[in-house]
Amino acid sequence: MFRNSIRNTALVSEGANDFFNGVVEGNAYLGDLTFLSTLRGIVYPRMKEGERLILNISSSNEKKSYLERYDLGTLAETAEFYPTYWGGPDVTHIGLHVFDASNEEDNDAWLAWVEEKLLPEYDKWEKLPRVTAFFQKISGFKCICICDQENHNVMLYVKNLTMQRYHYMQCGILAYLPWYFNKEDGISPEEMEMIEGLRVKDPAAYLESCRKFAAKLDLETARVKKLLGDIETRLDRETVENVRNSIQSKRNDIQRYQESIAQILNDIRKMEIQYEGLQVKIASGETGSGIMDFFLANKNTLHLNRVDGNSISVQVTAYCDFFDEDLAEKVIENKRSFVYRSTEDWISAEDIEALMRAVFIDRKIRLRFCAEYQIDLNSRVRPRGGASFLEGIKETYMPNPHVNQYNCIGSYERIMTDYMSRGDNVGAITQCIASCGSLNFSDGTVMEYFMSCIAGRRDVNVRAFELPDGTVVDPNGAIEWLKKEENK
Repeated sequence: MFRNSIRNTALVSEGANDFFNGVVEGNAYLGDLTFLSTLRGIVYPRMKEGERLILNISSSNEKKSYLERYDLGTLAETAEFYPTYWGGPDVTHIGLHVFDASNEEDNDAWLAWVEEKLLPEYDKWEKLPRVTAFFQKISGFKCICICDQENHNVMLYVKNLTMQRYHYMQCGILAYLPWYFNKEDGISPEEMEMIEGLRVKDPAAYLESCRKFAAKLDLETARVKKLLGDIETRLDRETVENVRNSIQSKRNDIQRYQESIAQILNDIRKMEIQYEGLQVKIASGETGSGIMDFFLANKNTLHLNRVDGNSISVQVTAYCDFFDEDLAEKVIENKRSFVYRSTEDWISAEDIEALMRAVFIDRKIRLRFCAEYQIDLNSRVRPRGGASFLEGIKETYMPNPHVNQYNCIGSYERIMTDYMSRGDNVGAITQCIASCGSLNFSDGTVMEYFMSCIAGRRDVNVRAFELPDGTVVDPNGAIEWLKKEENK
């Protein structure tokens, strides 16, 4: 019985592990993998197609007092005894559990518990006394072996297991795995050579025996067949799937093309109707313009700047009425927000809070915005940042910060384009009014700039706060009015 811890054999190499994966598997004892190697060498050739074998080596170091404090189920878990979860006869489970407490009395108490308490609770399980006698006589240590022959499960319980005893325990597999061995057939010379190799002090003979078994199995050939045997079939299946997907994709393309052609034909019919109508209108000499009528009806809001062919430059004035009131209130309540950061040292926090609430929450005071847009009829609408506003606008309106400073109209651009695509120029111009009167409290960059304008830190007209009586004042004037109203 050699003392060495054998961490590698020909039967637990990388190739061997690939070969035995899902068939004969297990773990090591203190890094030693001889038990798994022995099972793969001697037991595997006797296994039937579809059978599995699992080796589980474990240990515990609980004192005997533990036996008095816990129920049988908890103690069984400590002893790694899980018959309910182990498989049937197609899956052989071999458990080796070492009671490894520092006190010998504790280990003896646990061995006695296995015989006297655990075993009687399970009808299908029986003790194999000849295994105990074999190890006691030959190697001088106690091993309790209990077995469920019907379901092919076995548990070996020992104490203070040395590496020599661990190697010698493998010599008893004929006794504690009876469903794989019978007396009439015996074992082959090669199998006996492996068992004898476990009994001597030098591991060389055992390792050579492992090599012979591995060579007999031709693990490399088996590994190649296992890993590459169906690779062409898998490739063919992948190709079939890819071709199937390609066919479906082409069919989808045909459907899309048909839908696109139908849409194009529908568009052509609409354009032909429009064409005929315009031809009749031109021939009849009808006059009038929906765009002109809309400008005239909204002359206090739409201020025509210039017209160049089908391109109209218009300056829009509007009250700041389009914003997220809930978000505005949260921002105003947050004393660390841009409302206060951007006005710090210019306007007191109390005054700026009062002004913002009056404009965006209570709406006692209205903020007047202006913005310029370039309208290319039936095409698109573009914001005109950095605009020079007309007399009568620049003195009492504040340039919308989104449009004028950042040349941005956000989601309004998509809406305007949609109107234009349908030939609804008036609808697009209506959105210019909405865009001019909007303020996005979620855009930190724009709002920082907006508040710095309110604080007077930018060269921007902010005399744009309209009081209830129609008077237009700057932020300081609005704050002063609020204080007077509060003192009434």
